[in-house]
Amino acid sequence: MKYRNVWFVSVVVLLTVLFLGCNVKDRVPSHIPSKKEMATILADIHLVEDAMNLSNVSLRPQQLGHYKDVLERHGLSQADFDSALSWYSAHPNVYLKVYDQVIQILTQHEARLQQEITARSEAEKDSASAIKDLWTLERSFVLPLHDSLDATLPFVFAVDSLKNGKIKLSAWFTYKKDDLGKKDEMVLVTCYADSTRDTLRTGITKSYSRTNALLTKVLKQDTAVVSLEGFLLFHDKKHKRHLSIEEVSLEHIPLAPEKKP
Repeated sequence: MKYRNVWFVSVVVLLTVLFLGCNVKDRVPSHIPSKKEMATILADIHLVEDAMNLSNVSLRPQQLGHYKDVLERHGLSQADFDSALSWYSAHPNVYLKVYDQVIQILTQHEARLQQEITARSEAEKDSASAIKDLWTLERSFVLPLHDSLDATLPFVFAVDSLKNGKIKLSAWFTYKKDDLGKKDEMVLVTCYADSTRDTLRTGITKSYSRTNALLTKVLKQDTAVVSLEGFLLFHDKKHKRHLSIEEVSLEHIPLAPEKKP
């Protein structure tokens, strides 16, 4: 009975020593990053590699430069990282646990990124659906106009009390080589309920290839717009005209309210 007890105690002591020995063997030394820190570092490096692959950057010196930025952010030199990587590689059981954490970090990052993409996409959809095109006339013209002596293409649109946002008038112009016009302008007049008017003008570049003319007006916030007027082609009518105008639009674009601090 006495010998049996001694044998039992010996086995327990031996198993304890072996167990503690394994724990000590796999314990991360204090001079290298902990498992959690190492997982974060490796995840950051993976993200750098992914970003470089997406941007088609494959030059090794640039890649090393990006890795250096990651290491500096974590307070490590290249030698420190190499030493840590060597230790973890020599302890595969610990390294596997680190990579489990790396996968979790990358999965969480991907989920956050997808949420941001979805939120941005929804915001763009909402913004696009809120834009209203107020132009109700023809969207393309060829001058000279055979059915009218007035080639300035005037327009007047009554609107339903627009507030907030901005108005954008846009059109594309292509001049023919026999056009004799000079100093053409596009004009937009914003008429408010308080009887005030804002007039914007922009010169139209005379080009034989398509060129865009654009006018943008941020609306007053203290009074509503009741009409929008102007000319697509304000010019001296004495000269021969030969040009085309396409893709005319007159948009009201709501602006998001400013966030209060």
